[in-house]
Amino acid sequence: MLSQTSGGADVRLPLSHVAFGLLASLTLPLVLLLSPQWLQHGLPGSTATLVATHLFTLGWTTATAMGALLMIVPVAGVAEVQGKGLGPIVPFATLPGILLLLLGFGTGSGSVLAVGGSLITLGVVAFVVIIWRTARAATVSSPTPAAAVVAAGFLLLTVLAGLAEALNLQYGYWAISMPRFWGLHVALGGFGWISLAILGVSYKLVQMFTLSHAQPRYATAVLVLWSVGVLWAAGAALYGTDPLAALAALPIITAYILFLSDMRRFLKARQRPIEPGIRQAILSWYVLGALLVLIPLDLLGVLAISPFALAFLFAFGWAGANLWGYLFKIAPFLVWFHSYAEDAATKKTPSLVAMAGPGRLRAGFYLLAAAVPLGFFGLAFDVFPVQLLGEVLLLGASLSFTLSGLSLAAHFFGIARR
Repeated sequence: MLSQTSGGADVRLPLSHVAFGLLASLTLPLVLLLSPQWLQHGLPGSTATLVATHLFTLGWTTATAMGALLMIVPVAGVAEVQGKGLGPIVPFATLPGILLLLLGFGTGSGSVLAVGGSLITLGVVAFVVIIWRTARAATVSSPTPAAAVVAAGFLLLTVLAGLAEALNLQYGYWAISMPRFWGLHVALGGFGWISLAILGVSYKLVQMFTLSHAQPRYATAVLVLWSVGVLWAAGAALYGTDPLAALAALPIITAYILFLSDMRRFLKARQRPIEPGIRQAILSWYVLGALLVLIPLDLLGVLAISPFALAFLFAFGWAGANLWGYLFKIAPFLVWFHSYAEDAATKKTPSLVAMAGPGRLRAGFYLLAAAVPLGFFGLAFDVFPVQLLGEVLLLGASLSFTLSGLSLAAHFFGIARR
């Protein structure tokens, strides 16, 4: 059995994060269905909202994205993973830390929150160092390592802002209101860490899995403009006004248009048909475009949209669609390499899609495509039956993807070996 890729990355490290993220993605719809009070305004008073929010931002997206970047950065840059001694710290600090943080929010225990937050910070620092050192060792020019470094930097800023917020609640040393802290989190975590990580890996994965030989033209401009917009929005969230924060959409939308131009170039030059995982990512780009219009209009007072409707659209229409879509392009490759690479020359081995179950992946895609507009509509217009239907379909999508993950696990542990 092989435990490493040719790039020197231990596949168990990213796959542990992927497995954790899949379980969190299945738990999140259950929390939404079983806790109708998650819609209550007035954080941090709503325990269910706090748990659901951090289950998404840390349990699902951060755990999954950290695992994905630990594999994609060395592959994109054709580099050995640097700082391997720090590798075990990432999952053994971050993942238990996330569980403790969620437990602390659920029980209201400040000591448990402190331990969980400290472990997460330790894991994130180790992750940032590994990503930064690996990106510096890249031997091939690619926008993905640079984007990963900047995204990881935003992750660290988000975690530090969360710690500052928790300390401020206890000691009151900073005269900043909670809504401003929430805006800071949305800017740094949602559009800095999560979104920039997705954009960065898209430059590698869309090209790789469509066998496109086209080259990006605007990747550097996308990275710079997007980062400027995020920092602008973060600063406005702390010390500015809603109209000033809305202006941050200008550089971000410009970056988005340039990103779409590069992706269009990749897809026009593709040598393989567009598979469900990539199709799911493509649809998410349109959702991102809608968010980049709706959020500034809401900040300017032109529209009045429930923040929970926008959060649902972001969580499942943009971030979740990419996490699930790309996951079942990356993880099957890792599992196949670990389980079947040595047999490829002498035995018949399963295809990447077959290992995850194409029927389950298609079911997940269609259920998600139906759940996102229904959930958004129900939350935006306060139509509870429509919201509930969207959440039920979302649970079905999550179950489909989780079953695909279990199928991959069977191959990884040798249960399905021929």
